[in-house]
Amino acid sequence: MLDSIELSKKCPKEYDLLIKSRNENMVDEIEKNISNNKNLAVAVGALHYFGEDGIINQLQNRGYTIEKIK
Repeated sequence: MLDSIELSKKCPKEYDLLIKSRNENMVDEIEKNISNNKNLAVAVGALHYFGEDGIINQLQNRGYTIEKIK
């Protein structure tokens, strides 16, 4: 997954449009839907989870704890 993300960064405009901006929008929407003391499950395409601009990293940077469901 990380290799695919790094490859997509070779085209910065497309990377920003298809990955970075979309992830930021998703994280904003996730935040809107979170309420105190409730859990939220989120399903998105696999590439959106990974990398420095991935939704997991962005949520952690905003102070959220992320747990995998097994």
